[in-house]
Amino acid sequence: TGNHYADCIAPCRETCPAGVDVQAYIAMIDRGMYREAVEIIKQTNPLPAICGRVCVRPCELACRRNLLEDTGVGIDYLKRFASDIDLDSDKRFTPEKAAQTGKKVAIIGAGPGGLTAAYYLAIDGHHAEIFEASPHPGGMLRYGIPPYRLPNDIIDHEVESITDLGVIIHYNKKLGENLSYEDLKNRFDSVILAIGSQAGTRIGCKNDDAGNIFSGIDFLRNMEMTGQKYDFSGKTVAVIGGGNTAMDCCRTAMRCG
Repeated sequence: TGNHYADCIAPCRETCPAGVDVQAYIAMIDRGMYREAVEIIKQTNPLPAICGRVCVRPCELACRRNLLEDTGVGIDYLKRFASDIDLDSDKRFTPEKAAQTGKKVAIIGAGPGGLTAAYYLAIDGHHAEIFEASPHPGGMLRYGIPPYRLPNDIIDHEVESITDLGVIIHYNKKLGENLSYEDLKNRFDSVILAIGSQAGTRIGCKNDDAGNIFSGIDFLRNMEMTGQKYDFSGKTVAVIGGGNTAMDCCRTAMRCG
């Protein structure tokens, strides 16, 4: 509470990188209106079921309930709850599309950036096609986050809600190899680069590229791309770092023995 003279934006919404209207969709969940909750979320975030599993949820740290209780509201879990119900529903939320503009946009990369761009372009009536170098969509969502934390079928369901809008995804198409900018420039009105940040960070010391040393991203990507586990049986693995990728590498290494 405080002395103020107008409505204010809640700290949770201000802290959300996507600016999702947290209060509104939680109010819909409270009323059992899960489809409407997802509609509110997708005004600024088209991947709620994914974010409901892997978001670092800065909104919860800013939640005002932290001042009154031991923890804030479980905002991210509520997002996941409503999104999962909507994904399994026969009447899944589908946004209304504007009239077709006749404009065509090519998007390089089917990661979260490319998928998001395609979603909102389609809603605005533009034709969007995504060109993805990998055989499956998701980018680092699929190739950088282990499936025990973010199942691939959840990614596929979220992507399906985007392709249902008319978005076309071409796989195994890598810009500069079997896809040329000249071709895209001739066929499309605009091109969006959404290739992400795929390079792992090394320590920067001598011999940090020696044998049996992987960047965390390369290690996790190889696990998903090959579909085969490394065999670490009887071996010791050291992980340098303490962030989300490091923890994913620890848990994945343990699954490899």
